[in-house]
Amino acid sequence: MVHGNCAAKGNGKGNHGGGSRRPSSHRSRKCNLNRNNNQQRRPQQASQQQESIKEEVEDEKYEPFPVLDKKHQQIILNIFRDTFSDVLFSDTFTSTLQAVKQALYEREFAKAFGDPEYLAVYAARWSPTRALCYSSILGGIRRHLDSIIVEEEEETEVTPEGEQKQQEEEEEEETETPKDNTEEESLASQTANLSLSPPQRTTPKLNILSIGGGPAELVALGSFLNQQSSHQSSSLSGSITLLDSAPYSPLLSALQTSLTSTPPISKYASAAAKAANVPLLSPASRISSNFIQHDALDLGKEGFLSLLADKKDVPTLVTLLFTLNELFTSSGIGKTTRFLLDLTASLSLGSLLLVVDSPGSYSETTLGKEEKRYPMAWLLDRVLLATDKHGRATAVVEGRKWRKLETRKSSWFRLAEGRGGELGLDYPIGLENMRYQLHLYRLVDENAPEEEEEEGGEGSEGSDEE
Repeated sequence: MVHGNCAAKGNGKGNHGGGSRRPSSHRSRKCNLNRNNNQQRRPQQASQQQESIKEEVEDEKYEPFPVLDKKHQQIILNIFRDTFSDVLFSDTFTSTLQAVKQALYEREFAKAFGDPEYLAVYAARWSPTRALCYSSILGGIRRHLDSIIVEEEEETEVTPEGEQKQQEEEEEEETETPKDNTEEESLASQTANLSLSPPQRTTPKLNILSIGGGPAELVALGSFLNQQSSHQSSSLSGSITLLDSAPYSPLLSALQTSLTSTPPISKYASAAAKAANVPLLSPASRISSNFIQHDALDLGKEGFLSLLADKKDVPTLVTLLFTLNELFTSSGIGKTTRFLLDLTASLSLGSLLLVVDSPGSYSETTLGKEEKRYPMAWLLDRVLLATDKHGRATAVVEGRKWRKLETRKSSWFRLAEGRGGELGLDYPIGLENMRYQLHLYRLVDENAPEEEEEEGGEGSEGSDEE
């Protein structure tokens, strides 16, 4: 029940992938009107075909991101299906979904994301494809992520058996007959400065701040971690802070449990199937999440510093996934620019900024009495990469500036399809492929030498201006 090649349309949170479609025009019974309509329609159809070809050629310019195999995609869809089964199979799902679509179409975001029932339907409908797409993107930028993965001390999990054994050993020591401990004291004095405890193990960790993030971003991290194979003794783990004004907390808690728990399975399943039925992530400590319900635009520099206090001097991946264009559109260029500069001043050097949005997104703003439209990508580079006439960076905040690493004007994420007679992906409702633009930046010292943008995308000069 997964449908292909329907690109997600809209902006920001309104980019829900199942957006309203224009009604089909009714045929006139008059032949002369049909003839006129056909003559007008031909140039339009040719233009649409040319645009479609242009998008495909544009996509072929870029080195393809890793393809998530069908089995893994199905596992991720199963996580959403099992977590939201009560929602997906509810008698009111269809009517609630239509109400959510209507609220999004009318840009009534408080209504669409303020009601817990609406929010659950939204997550069950549009988060699965996005989670898979974001996971593929993380895999595609892995070479950049390597620079911000840090080694952190591994937390030791104490099992009930281990705790009981330790207690028995302590009791045994207390009941032992006292001995002449002169020799023991002498030995202790000689080894006083030696550490006899085993060295603390460390594990590589990726830290993420997801602004406007919710279920899709959390599951995407879980999917990405599952796909990574580490050459070290410990597997890569991840920590994600999700910041959004919508009340996502209950949904995120349920999804995190699903990511780290054994999936439900029929009691009639074979022994082999039961043996293969394991959590997506194990141990559960491989992923941690923290949700903060707050409007990112109201945080300011001090708010971001407080939010990132426990990650001081630790480089972070900051994501704005189908969020930034909506901020430009609904909150204005000035307020969104201030938000980006406050974020810049709060992050550690080396941090990465990943922006993903609808291709060709435009933001409207009013200058005097005239309303103008600007490409989101152009506005973003204007804020982060501004230079003077001599090419010197002017977008410097507290001794730091952004450097663009990669950009993609238009790329597709495609769901796996059944081949050779095999069934495709299984999900209770239809899902679509999605198209996106991508921009990746690194925060560097203002005196860092300029470097050429790495292969994988074009520079900002080719942004989607008309």
